[in-house]
Amino acid sequence: MKLISLLDAKSTNLKHYFTGKPCKRGHIAKRFVSSGNCCKCHLITSQKHKVSRRQAALISLGSVCSSCSFSNPLALQIDHVNGGGGKEYKQLGQHGIHKAVINTKLGTYQLLCANCNWIKRYENRECNQATDNPSSTVKDRQHFRQKLLTKFGNTCRICKIKDPRCLQLDHVSGGGSRQRKKSNWYSIYKSALSSTDGQFQLLCANCNWIKRHTNNELGS
Repeated sequence: MKLISLLDAKSTNLKHYFTGKPCKRGHIAKRFVSSGNCCKCHLITSQKHKVSRRQAALISLGSVCSSCSFSNPLALQIDHVNGGGGKEYKQLGQHGIHKAVINTKLGTYQLLCANCNWIKRYENRECNQATDNPSSTVKDRQHFRQKLLTKFGNTCRICKIKDPRCLQLDHVSGGGSRQRKKSNWYSIYKSALSSTDGQFQLLCANCNWIKRHTNNELGS
């Protein structure tokens, strides 16, 4: 990383500068021009706050799935009882949702495991895969999805659940998020259907979320 002093960063309207020297916690990282604080320290503190806010939200909703009593927090999700979660998430963000859960009366939100959340979305027509939209794109996606489920045995590789509503295509070694940003669903499905090297597998939504957290694959 290129060295740049605080004065030089200020003179060129940069947000960060880098001295190459460790902060008080030993991080050799960029620092904020506005405060002089270490960016790495800021990230760690922010992550801790996110975890604590999420924990408080889970506790306020009972810490178990309201449908099946699944209790592994890595796969528990905050669900809007009457739908509309996607829109609110765009408006409030993750922190705002956690704060709303803690401060809102019971009945607006509930805890569902990832499996039950997907099942609810299918049953209530809250996702594209569940829609009866006659467009060729939706029909094609449903067709390819069924071919994928068949190829990988219609079963979660870990827990053996067979409910197709919560089965998901997983990249065994991670990297699924990056591929989805670069490719469309058709390219990914086609790649998985032709793959013979063990790059893909079927996981239920619960096992997929637990794997992502355990292997630090979030965002990868």
